[in-house]
Amino acid sequence: MIVERGFLEVACPGHPLQLPIHRFGAVNDPRTSRILITAGIHGRENGGIGTAYALMETLTGISELRGVVDVLPVANPESCDAETRTNPVDGKNLGECFTGCGVAEDTLELNGRSQTEAIARAILARLDGCAHLVDLHSAGEARYLPHALFFREEEASSAAAAGLPVALLRKTTREGAATGMLSQAAALRGIPALTFELGGGITIWPEDVGVGVRAILSILAYWNYLSPEHASEPTAPNQVYTQDSRMFTKAAEEGVFYPSVEPGQALRRGDRLGTWVSLKNLEAKPVVGGDEGYLLYLRSRCRTHGGDTLAMVLPKIPEEDGNKE
Repeated sequence: MIVERGFLEVACPGHPLQLPIHRFGAVNDPRTSRILITAGIHGRENGGIGTAYALMETLTGISELRGVVDVLPVANPESCDAETRTNPVDGKNLGECFTGCGVAEDTLELNGRSQTEAIARAILARLDGCAHLVDLHSAGEARYLPHALFFREEEASSAAAAGLPVALLRKTTREGAATGMLSQAAALRGIPALTFELGGGITIWPEDVGVGVRAILSILAYWNYLSPEHASEPTAPNQVYTQDSRMFTKAAEEGVFYPSVEPGQALRRGDRLGTWVSLKNLEAKPVVGGDEGYLLYLRSRCRTHGGDTLAMVLPKIPEEDGNKE
């Protein structure tokens, strides 16, 4: 396998960066299809970053790559150093700075850009000419059941081809914005794009990394960068959600949460999720779920502030029906 290590130049006043980027495949042939794989948009999401590095090790042992795979394992190094969702240099969230095709953004003067905005523009420039995008994330102070996010309904089959336990259509960011995420920007440009949420954030689980690498190889096979032997069984139709139907359980006050279930577990109405200890009186009480479904997300950091999400559950869809709006 031919591997070329280069740098993504991020020019901005006071805080320029050189982000290592690794190219696998026919590096000197401009006619081949190219996919961009990114990780570390949020610095505390080590599940995605660890998966990117594991993927690079795997790709070095594969000889039959049919196109070009560019891997940017750490997109936001200052955030990674601080283990934060936002960039400590300017306080901005890189996951909200990919604005797609906006002409106004394209005409920004260099001196008007923060470091985070400059990173976003550099990545978008690298995305030009790409045929596909995969953006790797993971939970912050929690653990996700590994799943694929897609942002256009026509990408549902691609999301299923990754073979992750769940595929979910998303139309907004975590903060509720309709634009800003890298995959959203790619979709606006007509580039098939997926986001993978791969397990824990600050803490990393090796099994989630393994699942993530297999999912990336499977989608590379689906998009014809690799032979079909790398493909996994697709996500079951009744686990492909074409609407965002997540149900949230949140902390009502300051306290400590001790979970008693695991992501991916099937839940019935009223099943216990864990134990809550209030910091007001140090008394414990059970935390129970609502409707039946699959546990998609579970908080792993015990100390919890009021309003923090403890769990996300996806409703269970009858297998014969699939998921329809």
